[in-house]
Order: sequence, then structure tokens, then C-alpha cells
Amino acid sequence: MRMRSTSTVFLPSLMTALVLTACGGGGSDDDDDTPPLPTPTYGIGGEVTGMASGKSLVLQNNGIHDLTLSSNGAFEFSAKVEAGKPYDVTVATQPQSQTCMVTNGSGTANAIVANIKVQCTDKPVVADTSAACFASDRPFIKGSSWTYVTPDKRASNEAAGEATFEGRKTYQIVKSNEGTPYRSTYTNNADGMSYVHGNSGNAGLPNALLRYTEVYTPALAVPLSLPLNQPHTASFTVVFTDPIRTITTQVVQTTAYLGRETIQTAFGTFETCKMQYTIQKDGGQPAVNTDWVIATGKLTGLIAQSNANGTTIQPTNIEVNWN
Repeated sequence: MRMRSTSTVFLPSLMTALVLTACGGGGSDDDDDTPPLPTPTYGIGGEVTGMASGKSLVLQNNGIHDLTLSSNGAFEFSAKVEAGKPYDVTVATQPQSQTCMVTNGSGTANAIVANIKVQCTDKPVVADTSAACFASDRPFIKGSSWTYVTPDKRASNEAAGEATFEGRKTYQIVKSNEGTPYRSTYTNNADGMSYVHGNSGNAGLPNALLRYTEVYTPALAVPLSLPLNQPHTASFTVVFTDPIRTITTQVVQTTAYLGRETIQTAFGTFETCKMQYTIQKDGGQPAVNTDWVIATGKLTGLIAQSNANGTTIQPTNIEVNWN
């Protein structure tokens, strides 16, 4: 009987604890353990058109997330963008021989983006011409000078500025050997052509009575941009006059661009335009000369190597006065 009485005493306490627990045990009604809703994310994509068969391109979003595509059609980045965050789709790698442009490529992600357009087009075929080698105006800027140094001499050229030669407005280039002027060439570029109107000089002798002129009629005109292996032929008359005589010569010059060639010299390695000049005087045997004209850099337009009468000559240095 004592055991039963003890059980009866403890029962009300146990029931009270259960009731309190069921009612919240005194906790606050303001506690909220509900997790926050995740931020929405949206896919970023669009369509590629115009990409050639067998090509591929790489797109990026915000400078990351590379997406490589090898065919036209719809695309979407695997990495989505959080709502309210920016997106910026660009081309990281272009298809070979093509250029792809992106439209509607940037904005703020507030919904699924599917209107990005990537349009690919073929790059224009750039013809191989001699234009790059003759693009510099340096030889015509007054005060510009350049000197070809060889073991036996220094052959200098200086732009003397505008000059009138036989009634024509030209630019004068003064040529000197070892500091002694001996000849001036009168030339100019216009309408995509290089014109040589003639020469005057004294053969390096100080006696003014020995001065001469060579007048080209019409001026020797050569296109500044010659297509590869498409020679240009010009015919002109040279009238040579000095105090003693006058000599008239009929000249036919054929100028050809033979392509790019990289050559090594004592003063550097250069990509050049290989130019060939075939000159025939009075219907005689043609003479063939070849120049390798520097195509890039500070020395563009200057001659890195020549071949005349079967002999190849390279300067040991070319000195210029411009930057």
C-alpha cells in the first residue's frame, strides 16, 4: 500500500509538466525560425547565326563562364544570374576568319533572358599588296633624313621640302655620298600613285657648269598598292641635259610586287615587300633590279637589301632622324 501511495503523489507533477510543454513552455510568441526564401535566378541566353560550318566561338558572361559553341542556334549559359544582378555577354574567342557581334548582350537580370543575338560574318579577304611598304610620308617631311651605311660609304637622303621642277610642284630629296650632295630627285605621291618627275645634280662635283637635269615625260608613275604578281608597266622619255649635250632615251619600266619576305640583316630582322624593277632603255636588253623594302616599324619604306646585276647588297645599318 505504501508503494501505491507514492505513485499517486508524483502523478500530478508529471501531468503538469506535460501540459506546460504542450503549451509552449513559456516561450515567446515572437520567435520565427522559418528560413528565408532563396533569391530567384534567371538563365541568360539567345541565338547564334551566321557561324560557318566547322567553326566555333567562345562566349563569356561578365568576363567569366566560358561557353563554347560550334553551331548556330539557341544557347544558354549553365550559370544563372541572380535577380537584380547585371549580365554582360561578350565574344571571348572569334571563329577563324569570322567576326561575331553581340546585340542585346547586357542588362539586369529581372527575368529569363533569351533575346541575345550573336551575328557572325566572314572577315573580308585582304588582298596582298605592296601598300604597307609605301604608306609612310616620312620621306617627304622636310628635315627627315636617312642614311644607308655600308663598309665603304655613307649614302644619305634628306627631304628638302616642296620644290618646283620643270613647272611642277614636287618634293625634293637630296642625295649625298660621304656628305657631298650629288643629286636631287623630284617626286610626289598623289591619287594612290608615286610620281618621279626627274633629277638634277652635279655628279658630286662643285663646278656649277657641270650641272645636269633629267626630265621624265610623262612622270614615271607607279601604283603605291601593287597586287601580288600583277606587274605595272610605264613608258616615258628621259631627256638628259648638261652644258655640253642633250641625250634622249626611251624607257620602259615594269614594276612588280613579288610578295612578303622576312630577311635578316646586320641591323635586324625585317618583314619586307620584295619589289622587282625591269628597266629597258631604247629597246635594248632589260636590266632587272630587286629591292626588299621594309614593311613595318620605324624603318618602313626603306630598303633593307638590293640586288643589281646579280649582286646582292645589304647596308650594315640604316640611320634615321625620326622617331
